[in-house]
Amino acid sequence: MCATYCTKQRNRSLAAMAVDLTPRQPAKAYRGEGGAYYEWSPAELPMPGVASIGAAKLSLAAGGMSLPSYSDSAKVAYVLQGCK
Repeated sequence: MCATYCTKQRNRSLAAMAVDLTPRQPAKAYRGEGGAYYEWSPAELPMPGVASIGAAKLSLAAGGMSLPSYSDSAKVAYVLQGCK
């Protein structure tokens, strides 16, 4: 059992190392008056698919705001630039 599990984990790790890590631009999923939402698709950028994660970017326009929303998964967010 352990040998099979370890072999699967090692093969998964080797597959992850072979993934193209070239930076790519995200696709625009939505655009409105308050800003835009971009996402990286696992079909176009395989690394998120291999790692079982998602990646997105929310770009707010001046005066735009993001309303709180529920998510059934953990998220990490940070502010790149603010305004006075």
